Amino acid sequence: MSLHNVTTVAAPPQETDWHLQARCRSEGMEVFFSPCGESKPRRAERERAAKAICAACPVIDRCRDYALTTREPYGVWGGMSESDRRKSAEIGTELRVRSLHFLQCDRQEQPTKSTAPLIRSLHSTSMMSSTSTGASVGSAASPTAERA
Repeated sequence: MSLHNVTTVAAPPQETDWHLQARCRSEGMEVFFSPCGESKPRRAERERAAKAICAACPVIDRCRDYALTTREPYGVWGGMSESDRRKSAEIGTELRVRSLHFLQCDRQEQPTKSTAPLIRSLHSTSMMSSTSTGASVGSAASPTAERA
């Protein structure tokens, strides 16, 4: 085999390289993660400061996607606090349940053997997460409601 036939291809950047461009790298981590025993007013103030930093970050979308995909339990990521991400997950589950229901109603079908367990599973997941956080999934709560 001759080296004349080999083409050099630049490797694409790693999917995790986005964090190297994150604006939070130049900030103290105490802005993004709560210390033990933090009061609610102090937490709200800290999260507002962290979200302001995130708002000007060039990789905010990738950071948010990472946190939502990996179900990051701590800190502010991509402009979303811990409770914002929990609410987002609950809303997403509720929307999937409703979409399946409306799809079946639109087709005027009864739940089939393949979709009925899925609907029950999604509904029970939705109910469990809403009771564990004390929030109602069907309520008008939004991820931005906590900021007020």
